[in-house]
Amino acid sequence: MLHLRPMSLLGRTQVREHTGSYQTIQVNAPLGLQCLKSLLEEEDSRNPNRSKLSTTLAKDFRDLENGSERSKGREDIIELITSKHTRYRKYQTDLAHTWCITNANKTQTVLFEGIRFIMLQKDTEWIRIPLSGRIEVRSTVLNGKTSGEVIQRKVTLDSSGFWKRISELNSAPNPAKGGSQPTAQDTPRHELPGELSLSPGPGATKSTDEDDEEAARGLTALERLASKSEGENQYRDKQRSDVPANSGKYMNRKQQDQPTHAPTMNPSSYSYRQNEPRRLESIPCYPR
Repeated sequence: MLHLRPMSLLGRTQVREHTGSYQTIQVNAPLGLQCLKSLLEEEDSRNPNRSKLSTTLAKDFRDLENGSERSKGREDIIELITSKHTRYRKYQTDLAHTWCITNANKTQTVLFEGIRFIMLQKDTEWIRIPLSGRIEVRSTVLNGKTSGEVIQRKVTLDSSGFWKRISELNSAPNPAKGGSQPTAQDTPRHELPGELSLSPGPGATKSTDEDDEEAARGLTALERLASKSEGENQYRDKQRSDVPANSGKYMNRKQQDQPTHAPTMNPSSYSYRQNEPRRLESIPCYPR
């Protein structure tokens, strides 16, 4: 529906108001509304006409989106429109309200607002993107007839629904991989068990070549660790056997009073670290 609303601005400005879809814009409508209709028809088309787009958009056409300082030229926009089918299954723009303002210099400014619906490839749900914008149109002569061409377009899009749908698709399980059961490739690396990292003990003297020989014999990391601990215990037992029994240099009074036989202990009270080497107490002993 088209309404004429004159506005007194220097006595030469008038506004045409249109409600409804762009398909209902008539051929006798102002040039600005006709250019907007031609542009949206090509954007929504499954097979956009490059020649018609070149006629609708001026050679010096500039496009700005969401207040960006970097604008796109005519060839960039034509390429985006003609290759749109590679990114979207369906594409549709529904206008809700349009105003065409005729300026004093005979150019026209078209303000519009509506909703753009898109469907991504391999998806079945529509994505709703509210939009509003404006185009600047100037009159030209084409094949002896007065026509119009778009010299600038500024549009603001609410892309929150688009990115929300992208996030949902990325987090959804892939049916090709067997449903929702995660595989080793799907699981983040930090959730997988890491390799056992072993550092040599204080009495270890084995070189890297010896470790390689043990690995070649098929010894596991735990077996190598037990072998190293057993060697350290034997070394410390030999040191203790060289010290006289009545010497107080390396034993304190409590150790001297201890019985020579091993105490009886409950096997269940043994710690999992019972094979680790024990450190000799270095507290000096003073004679009575």
